[in-house]
Amino acid sequence: NRASQFLDPHTFAFEDFECPSNVNKENLGLFPQWHLPLKLSIILSVIVFIYTFLRDILHPFISLSKNEFYKMPILVMNKVLPVVAITLLALVYLPGILAAVLQLHRGTKYSRFPNWLQRWMLMRKQLGLLSFFFALLHAVYSLCYPMRRSYRYKLLNWAYQQVTQNIENAWIEDDVWRMEIYMSLGILSLAVLALLATTSIPSVSNSLNWREFQCVQEYMETGAAMETISMMGSPRNSKEMFLPNCMNGVKEGNKSTIGIIGSGDFAKCLSLRLLRCGYHVVVGSRSPKRAAEFFPHVVDVTHHEDAVAKANILFVSIHREHYASFWDLKHLLVGKILVDVSNNTRMNQYPESNAEYLASLFPDSFVVKGFNVISAWAMQSGPKDASRQVYICSNSVEARHQVLEVARQLNFIPVDLGTLSSAREIENIPLQLFTLWKGPVLVSVSLSILFFIYSFIRDIIHPYVKNQQSNFYKIPIEIVNKTLPIVAITLLSLVYLAGLLAAAHQIYYGTKYRRFPHWLDGWLQCRKQLGLLSVFFASVHVLYSICLPMRRSERYLFLNMAFQQVHANVDNSWNEEEVWRVEMYISFGIMSLGLLSLLAVTSIPSVNSALNWREFSFIQSTLGYVALLITTFHVLLYGWKRAFDQEYYKFYMPPNFVIALVLPVTVIVGKIVLLLPCMSGRFRRIRRGWENSQYRSEVSGAASQVSPERITIM
Repeated sequence: NRASQFLDPHTFAFEDFECPSNVNKENLGLFPQWHLPLKLSIILSVIVFIYTFLRDILHPFISLSKNEFYKMPILVMNKVLPVVAITLLALVYLPGILAAVLQLHRGTKYSRFPNWLQRWMLMRKQLGLLSFFFALLHAVYSLCYPMRRSYRYKLLNWAYQQVTQNIENAWIEDDVWRMEIYMSLGILSLAVLALLATTSIPSVSNSLNWREFQCVQEYMETGAAMETISMMGSPRNSKEMFLPNCMNGVKEGNKSTIGIIGSGDFAKCLSLRLLRCGYHVVVGSRSPKRAAEFFPHVVDVTHHEDAVAKANILFVSIHREHYASFWDLKHLLVGKILVDVSNNTRMNQYPESNAEYLASLFPDSFVVKGFNVISAWAMQSGPKDASRQVYICSNSVEARHQVLEVARQLNFIPVDLGTLSSAREIENIPLQLFTLWKGPVLVSVSLSILFFIYSFIRDIIHPYVKNQQSNFYKIPIEIVNKTLPIVAITLLSLVYLAGLLAAAHQIYYGTKYRRFPHWLDGWLQCRKQLGLLSVFFASVHVLYSICLPMRRSERYLFLNMAFQQVHANVDNSWNEEEVWRVEMYISFGIMSLGLLSLLAVTSIPSVNSALNWREFSFIQSTLGYVALLITTFHVLLYGWKRAFDQEYYKFYMPPNFVIALVLPVTVIVGKIVLLLPCMSGRFRRIRRGWENSQYRSEVSGAASQVSPERITIM
């Protein structure tokens, strides 16, 4: 029906942004889920702005006749933004706490939530994105502080006052510590919010399973458990809320009946999705009278026997330990399609999968494994969060095709995994938590700790031991900001070092058909994760670097330098070499960040799918090496001549940038060697399938002992 509508010339929009003629634009909602969050954000902004205006503008004007109205465009606005941002973020997680308290008070999760709480929970994503938007604006406003003319004039006035009052050192230790910690925590919170916002992009969330999406959205921020929000808390007018307006237009004869065994959270949300897509739903429950009040009135809630008799496709929404309780219904289940949606509490919990166990209990039924990777929340709100893919397998081709079609009708993306032997793999998917990310994250954390300790010893302990100089205030920002770029360039080097080792392996053995070592194979598979972590560390490094001129310590050091220059009667302190070094160093840093951002953007699934393989390979490989080269120049310009100055080898430890250059220089040299004509020609032939005679003789001698499948996998 959808295809015929699309091809109908009366409904097809021939031009961009043209609405089909048979669609009333007024009936199409304009961001309906955003109305209330936007109104709330605007109201909060107005209230906080008025409050700040009264305190910081009107009060000084009335009491001290002090005109500070110039603060309104930036300073007052920048006091409003963080208050609104943190309030909206708190409103994201507050309904989860209220829902948990309500369930604890009632002693059950099978009681409905109030309508206002249900609506609140459904708009948490919008509140979170608005919170990130206001936090991002707050960061931009804050970074613009040193660019204001008012700040420049105040800085000059402070320098003049310090000179006239003969204050040699204007340092205030408490103020320095407060601002260092305050800014460091602000940068980290913005980075975490950016990560949460990124996982809300549909194509990114589609690549995550529900457990991974839940971990990012909840535990990385507050730890408030989303699973405490019962899917049964839907309003009583469930039909009005969940049933589409076009439901009445579907003819009764075109609807098929689908049964659900069980009346838990998943069964309720699945019934709502089925109703929205035009199916009749019959639910089998041990207590149909009690369960009926939690379902829309159009759902037939009855006993298990009646539900089995009325439907050919039955979703078995119960736990594995309750399968045997349906033994008495075995004669009614003959020829029925049983869709097992159960999961286990840990991977490989039983010798056989749940679906295979169900098939052994009911051999005359057609058991299909599927829909276990979709959460009840995604079922209720529609496939918008986490992955939309549904993995399906069955020994019956006909039953598998019918369930695949049901998944398509529910607006999911079905993936056929063949026979029921794949059920164990499907049941393990929801229990996986960032499988490919564990190694890269562990490497990143280890490198961060290692280089942080290294910088702490060189820049904090050494001055304190040698000169009794306390530089501990540098820990929150400067030491962290020396750690981040080293980790970023090391991770970026590890991305391309794996490819060089793989190329060396193929050149050494003279073939591409020889297996890589297990450690190298795992390394090659997690290069994307290493690259994205490199971009993350580089981005946070940029935020820290931009914030350096805003610190109180930087202001006090600047004022002290001005005082010393005046008393030393130095007319011009310009250092041409230092100016050129920093100008080029910053320029190369910006270019490298731009290229890294391009690499990260092309890793987004929706962008990646729009590129052919050559385009993707050019960006990720060629531009990736260019980014690594420019980043290396960035580090070299930062170090300049200091690598040859004995003064910078504290405790006989080389400077940080020297250590950071070891791996990228190795990778660049290795790439240059690989591009030499004597190496590139041989490597190109190997990639096209050429093999040396020695390997061919080895393969022919062992061919009788190797299965054809293994040769194919190689």
